Amino acid sequence: MRRKSRNFGGLNKQTAMSASSKNLQRVLQQVDARAAELAALQPMKSEHKTRLWEKYRLEWNYSSNHLEGNTLTYQETELLLKFDQLPTEPHTLREVEEMKAHDVVVALVRQWATDPARELSEADVRALNETILVRPFWKDALTPDGQPTRRLISIGMYKEHPNSVRLPNGEVFHYTAPGDVPREMGELIDWYRTEGRRLHPAVAAALLHYRFVCIHPFDDGNGRISRLLLNYHLLRNDLPPVVIKTEDKRNYLFALQKADAGDREAFCVYVAEQLLWSLELAVKAAKGESVEEMGDWEKKIQLLEKSSPLNKGVAEISNDIVYQRLSDSVLPLIIYGSDKLSLINRLFARVERRLTYHFSVQSYPTPPVDPHEAIKMFYEEKMLHAVQDIHWNISWRGLLSNPDQKNNIGTSLTFRFEQFLYKIEFLGSNKPLLSKNYSSAITAHEQDMIVDQIGKYVADRVTANLAQQ
Repeated sequence: MRRKSRNFGGLNKQTAMSASSKNLQRVLQQVDARAAELAALQPMKSEHKTRLWEKYRLEWNYSSNHLEGNTLTYQETELLLKFDQLPTEPHTLREVEEMKAHDVVVALVRQWATDPARELSEADVRALNETILVRPFWKDALTPDGQPTRRLISIGMYKEHPNSVRLPNGEVFHYTAPGDVPREMGELIDWYRTEGRRLHPAVAAALLHYRFVCIHPFDDGNGRISRLLLNYHLLRNDLPPVVIKTEDKRNYLFALQKADAGDREAFCVYVAEQLLWSLELAVKAAKGESVEEMGDWEKKIQLLEKSSPLNKGVAEISNDIVYQRLSDSVLPLIIYGSDKLSLINRLFARVERRLTYHFSVQSYPTPPVDPHEAIKMFYEEKMLHAVQDIHWNISWRGLLSNPDQKNNIGTSLTFRFEQFLYKIEFLGSNKPLLSKNYSSAITAHEQDMIVDQIGKYVADRVTANLAQQ
């Protein structure tokens, strides 16, 4: 993501602090004060800790990927990571895969940080790269003379070709040469295990991030890994993770540019300031206060807008909308279920199926036996807005291994119609199998889920009956 600095010397505690500006000292004092306040509030209640981590997790995943060009929105990221729901808007498969993979490594570095005896290694860094990139892929790149090309990106391996960035002034700036990467990565890990430990955690985390970016050891994923390493060190020191938000990208890059020019404490200041945000959020959570921020209500509204079924609009019960859902959801489910459950029919002497209708009106015409004709008649009579429920009953009679009339098994589905929702209930349960707005039809997966529920129930009943013989 960034270019390599020409001035890449190390920093120990003495040189870091003697070169630090008053601004860095001031911010670090604020960090220490807020960290002490958080420590005094420990242990944090488990529910507050969970709520806080979910906030960090979502912000970290979304922001770090979005900084690198991932186009999933904040709301789509939340739906994907919390509910495993794919975006409704078009995105590349790689964007979805890498967002989920990044969530995996966020959990991984958090786990690493809990083990104080565990040492960070180059193998760990390569494993992070392999995980977040998921699989090899082709990507646009620049040749050493700045010409556009395409290159196969390997995962979990140090780069074999030079990588570079085109600066705003048109110049091409090259990162560490491929042949020097193993040596410089080894030096970075050695520095982190020795000198890095003697620095203030915020300073060490910032310099670990910056030095890694300067090396730029991989063909892709360097920016995300630099932020993973930064937060690994903070978590290891009982500090919360830093989130570089996408709306603050300019300040983030400007701080990195100052470090390139030799003012590395400026980047340390930037990281420490972001850490203050995380600490303030943690203190609120520890006190049982809300961790929501200004503007979070907008994210919630947008999330509701994108989540099913609201993303398809809200429909109210009417003659037309009920006819549509009966035609494309209820009757297809009945037909599909009858076909799938026909396997059970071979165990019994006979099977009986029946549809019954209930309306809010006092009287209505007797429907034809054929459900398609019945629904068509109710629709033409403009009665479907008054439908309350439809029952689909199936009875299997006369178990062939012992055709006693007591060996009968019955089951039923109820399709219940309310003002904005239609629900499917199994055997009169108070908890519906499915509840949907009229704007949404039943999906093939939902069909399978409902029929599977019926099939399991009947199979268990038959097994129980046979066991009693």
